[in-house]
Amino acid sequence: EDLTYKKIPIRDIYFIEVFKNYLELNLSQDRHVIRSTLKDFLAVLPNEFFMQTHRSFVVNMERIDEIGGNFLQIGATKVPVSRGQKEGVLSRLKFYF
Repeated sequence: EDLTYKKIPIRDIYFIEVFKNYLELNLSQDRHVIRSTLKDFLAVLPNEFFMQTHRSFVVNMERIDEIGGNFLQIGATKVPVSRGQKEGVLSRLKFYF
């Protein structure tokens, strides 16, 4: 198999989208798909920078440009915030905005 491994600095991850046992790491100019569960990947991410906003999304709080009623704007992407996560998300973002 032609597997390749690439080092991705944590600060370069803008947000992560979950597709079952695959994660799509969205960077400023690129995307990388890795095979991992969200639970396992969250265990290695620094909690002070990343938070889950929806069952299918995790964001780098330093990359948020705008807060909407039920979304966070990161670059050109609107990342959803679920009803269940909204209170916790807004509480954590008080330190950033």
